[in-house]
Order: sequence, then C-alpha cells, then structure tokens
Amino acid sequence: MTTSQTQFFEAIPASVGRAREFTDRVLAGWKHTSRADDIRLCASELATNAVVHGSTRDHGFLVAIGLADGVVSLEVHDSRRERPTACFPVEYDTAGRGLVLVAALSDEWGVRDREPLGKVVWSRFDIAASVNRPPARAVPASPVRGRPWTPGTGTGISFDESSDIAPVRGRQQP
Repeated sequence: MTTSQTQFFEAIPASVGRAREFTDRVLAGWKHTSRADDIRLCASELATNAVVHGSTRDHGFLVAIGLADGVVSLEVHDSRRERPTACFPVEYDTAGRGLVLVAALSDEWGVRDREPLGKVVWSRFDIAASVNRPPARAVPASPVRGRPWTPGTGTGISFDESSDIAPVRGRQQP
C-alpha cells in the first residue's frame, strides 16, 4: 500500500522547525519510528537548503513524505533549478554539512527537475531493513576546503574502526 502526505511551507527560517514537526507527525501517524531521527534530521537539512538556497522570493517549498513497501520517501520541492552541491566543510566552518549528512543517513538520495520550475531533492529510507542497519558513521570533514563532493566518490578520509564517531586524519584527495 502506498500512502503519502504533503505540506507547503513559507521560505522563512521558522519553517525548518515546522517541517521537522510535520515529519514527526506523519511518521508517528504511520507508526514507523524506527528511523525517525534520521528522517527528521534529513527533513531539517533539506528544508534549510530550500529556505537558504532553493526558494525564490515569494515562493515557499513543499515537503512530501511517502510510504510504500517498507520504504519512506522524503522530498523537498523548491522553486530554483540550481542543483545543490555537497562539499566537505573544514572543522570550523559553520555551514556546508547538510547534504553530506543526508548522504550518510539515507539509503539513497538525489535531485530531479520539477515542472514547471524548480527541483526536488529526495531521499529514501528502507525502514523494513532498519532492524539490521548498522549505526551511521561519522561524517568526515573535507581534506580540501570547500571541495565539491559527489555521492559514491569516497571521502579520502579513513576512520578508526574502534569508533563510529571519530574521523582519523586521512590522506588528501588528488
């Protein structure tokens, strides 16, 4: 069975918290809370990107959450076609981690064009397999400040196998 819910938000900072609350209500109503923290954080990061980078003046953004065959789909629709670029921020950067977090916490994610304007940034969460899912690993900082990152290209950073949260100084990417 497929079910979905949507809500439109103004492109203002307060809408990020409202998008998180909407996500919580939907997941609780479906009684699927096994990955609620991951989904909520991704909703927050994608909503923040929509407010800061994705919505033009006088256009808000739409959050759509769907459930089908044990997979939760999270989509954020905004009004700009410019595609987001994930970067590795350095330790003291105050921004730039959102899409890296989405990539780390979701099972897959991507971007597609939206008609007549804008784009959809989406992520998928396999809640049926979440029982056997290992905890998320730490998201590394970039070895090169502001270097763009594409999903599946690796990080150039190694992790200490004894810890899920502490990145170890790694090699720089060429």
